[in-house]
Amino acid sequence: MLAEVFSMNGYGVYVWASYGIAFAILGLNVFLARGYRKKVLSKVILNSTNTQD
Repeated sequence: MLAEVFSMNGYGVYVWASYGIAFAILGLNVFLARGYRKKVLSKVILNSTNTQD
Protein backbone atom coordinates (compact mmCIF):
# COMPACT_ATOMS: atom_id res chain seq x y z
CA MET A 1 0.00 0.00 0.00
CA LEU A 2 2.77 2.46 0.89
CA ALA A 3 4.65 1.60 -2.30
CA GLU A 4 1.54 2.49 -4.31
CA VAL A 5 1.37 5.88 -2.65
CA PHE A 6 4.99 6.62 -3.53
CA SER A 7 4.79 5.29 -7.09
CA MET A 8 1.48 7.04 -7.93
CA ASN A 9 0.86 4.90 -11.03
CA GLY A 10 4.25 5.76 -12.49
CA TYR A 11 4.06 9.51 -11.86
CA GLY A 12 5.58 9.41 -8.39
CA VAL A 13 9.03 10.44 -9.56
CA TYR A 14 7.66 13.66 -11.04
CA VAL A 15 5.37 14.40 -8.11
CA TRP A 16 7.97 13.81 -5.40
CA ALA A 17 10.65 15.66 -7.38
CA SER A 18 8.36 18.68 -7.67
CA TYR A 19 7.67 18.55 -3.93
CA GLY A 20 11.41 18.38 -3.27
CA ILE A 21 12.16 21.32 -5.54
CA ALA A 22 9.36 23.38 -4.00
CA PHE A 23 10.58 22.74 -0.45
CA ALA A 24 14.18 23.46 -1.47
CA ILE A 25 13.13 26.81 -2.95
CA LEU A 26 11.11 27.66 0.16
CA GLY A 27 14.10 26.79 2.36
CA LEU A 28 16.43 28.87 0.21
CA ASN A 29 13.97 31.77 0.40
CA VAL A 30 13.97 31.64 4.21
CA PHE A 31 17.77 31.33 4.33
CA LEU A 32 18.34 34.29 2.01
CA ALA A 33 15.73 36.42 3.78
CA ARG A 34 17.46 35.90 7.12
CA GLY A 35 20.79 36.91 5.63
CA TYR A 36 19.29 40.00 4.01
CA ARG A 37 17.60 40.94 7.29
CA LYS A 38 20.90 40.72 9.17
CA LYS A 39 22.60 42.89 6.56
CA VAL A 40 19.89 45.56 6.67
CA LEU A 41 19.76 45.61 10.47
CA SER A 42 23.53 46.00 10.73
CA LYS A 43 23.40 48.92 8.27
CA VAL A 44 20.59 50.56 10.24
CA ILE A 45 22.45 50.15 13.53
CA LEU A 46 25.68 51.45 11.99
CA ASN A 47 23.90 54.48 10.52
CA SER A 48 22.07 55.23 13.77
CA THR A 49 25.31 55.18 15.77
CA ASN A 50 27.01 57.47 13.25
CA THR A 51 24.23 60.08 13.35
CA GLN A 52 24.04 60.33 17.16
CA ASP A 53 26.55 63.10 17.86
